[in-house]
Amino acid sequence: MILYVLLFFLGASVGSFLNVCIYRLPKGISVVFPPSFCPNCKKSLRWYDLVPVVSYAVLRGRCRYCGWRIPARYPLIELFSGLWAVFSVYNYGLSLTALESFVFFCFVVVVSFIDMDSMVVMDRVVFLGSGVGVLFHLVLNGFSLGPLMWYLAGLGIAWGIIGLIRIVSRGGMGDGDSYIALMVASFLDFKLTVLMLFLSFVVGGIVGVLLLLMKRKGRKDALPFGPFLGVGGMLAYLCGNFIIRWYVNFFSL
Repeated sequence: MILYVLLFFLGASVGSFLNVCIYRLPKGISVVFPPSFCPNCKKSLRWYDLVPVVSYAVLRGRCRYCGWRIPARYPLIELFSGLWAVFSVYNYGLSLTALESFVFFCFVVVVSFIDMDSMVVMDRVVFLGSGVGVLFHLVLNGFSLGPLMWYLAGLGIAWGIIGLIRIVSRGGMGDGDSYIALMVASFLDFKLTVLMLFLSFVVGGIVGVLLLLMKRKGRKDALPFGPFLGVGGMLAYLCGNFIIRWYVNFFSL
């Protein structure tokens, strides 16, 4: 139990750093210097303002110095980062696979939220994530030709399908969406990559319809697809094998 509590706070602390990356990277600000500051008043924050989740609750969601309302997603990212760290170790033990799981979460969160905020795909982050995903796969699964070919096929499908849709739709998707799909797929096997793409379109379609019905978006308004690829990837990672087994069993009746 103590281990999972420690893992939660370690993961939540990483989540706090992810918030920094999401805010600073598109602005070209170093993620290391200057130290954490309020985006509104630029006041440097003390350590007791930066305790993951807890500080937000104590401060009632406002900056201690200027009263600026802190977006609720800051503590939510910290919370889910902590929970994903616990999930990773609970499922895979203290192993390289657990580390892969958490690193996957971190890259997906950063890339998805940057795309959602500014509709910008940070190429260097996406390519770094793809390289890390491929490296994890090779270390964990070896270089056996058969599995490796299926893995490469998954990468090709992820990049190719999104790229094809971009061409057919004449700009309905950006170049960066193909790279995000490639990055997400680099942490998945072939079956989960196909499922990730399917879930991304389902979730994107549902959200798009809801935004239209709520009149938050018009038919011609652009909607970043990166977050849907991220959600689809996380769902595939979390419960993809269960979904595939259910599907096979259902249609084999």
